[in-house]
Amino acid sequence: MNYYKLTILLILLGLCASSANAQKIIPKNLVPNPSFEQHINLPLRPNIHNYFKHEPLSGYVPFQRNIAFWKSGNKNTPDLRIVNRVNYADCRKEFEYCVKPRTGQTMAGIISYMSNSRTDTYREYISLKLKAIVQPGIKTFVELWICKDRKAKLVCNNIGFYFSQRPVYGDVQNNLVLEPQYNCTAIINQDTQRWEKISGWFIPSKPYLYLTIGNFYDNEHTLIDSSAHHSAHPLTAAYASYLIDDVRVWQEGDSLEEEPIFKIVEKEPIQLQNITFETNSAQLKSSSLAELNKLLTFLQKNPKTCIAIHGHTDNMGTAENNVVLSQARAQAVVNFLTTKGIAEDRLTALGFGASKPIASNQQEAGRLQNRRVEFVVVE
Repeated sequence: MNYYKLTILLILLGLCASSANAQKIIPKNLVPNPSFEQHINLPLRPNIHNYFKHEPLSGYVPFQRNIAFWKSGNKNTPDLRIVNRVNYADCRKEFEYCVKPRTGQTMAGIISYMSNSRTDTYREYISLKLKAIVQPGIKTFVELWICKDRKAKLVCNNIGFYFSQRPVYGDVQNNLVLEPQYNCTAIINQDTQRWEKISGWFIPSKPYLYLTIGNFYDNEHTLIDSSAHHSAHPLTAAYASYLIDDVRVWQEGDSLEEEPIFKIVEKEPIQLQNITFETNSAQLKSSSLAELNKLLTFLQKNPKTCIAIHGHTDNMGTAENNVVLSQARAQAVVNFLTTKGIAEDRLTALGFGASKPIASNQQEAGRLQNRRVEFVVVE
């Protein structure tokens, strides 16, 4: 390699290192509890009125009793859905189409299209008071992440954002006849089941302090389709139901804040992405550097935080060898961090082998998910 090419390569590597450590700057969010992780009336208790298998803390009663800031927009009952790593793994053992939160372990669930004995236009809404007034005449941005629920046999469009000056509550079970300032007109998850982002903007004509989310349209003006991606019982009624996470509202020119490097949930493992090793080895590949530098930045910004690195494997090979390999891989991550100046007494390496799968080991796709490295904040 000549001198010119070497110089260019070093410049590019420097840019890559800088971007790996750069933290994303985002506008301040006007939505309190945007990921539904803040709870009240703790501790959470198993819900006896629960219709969600493998989710003992989920249901409409937890939404009414335990969710901070959010309320229902009408007589019907949205759900607080709490799915941790163990809940998700248990679901995947029985059902093909399970959903885990986009971030953390909590999300909201609403029915956006259903007929029952009381109304042909059954709808559920989530509503709250914003942190500050949305000022008129200023470009206002909205965003949420949405995914079809496991048991929903239908998919639909019309997930809208409605802003108001007063709290919204309709003493009805059918749709609220309101005109959302922004509405998603495309059918969501029509050909798949995955987290999709709904985002857009509008210019408010009045000052607004309240936000309500849901389907504000009747059946005639709502598009529906059947979904092949569901794990519903054959006798379950057909309806459209969606899970919502990471709701954001901000205005042009709002002050900026740093997006958290990792969204920490107490005692919940955070999976490190793209941490890869040589086959049957604890030798880290160069493709791991971006995520390792991200973890390094997190520890540098939080100098009192201690973490445990967890190594996991699939079930190929003997149980004893898998534990040894997973321990060595966790230690390799610890060694990387200590060479970068992180104190050893802040780090612990633990290997679990194949004892804690998050997917089925029957197919390679599931085994790939199980071969992972995670960390847990322990102090």
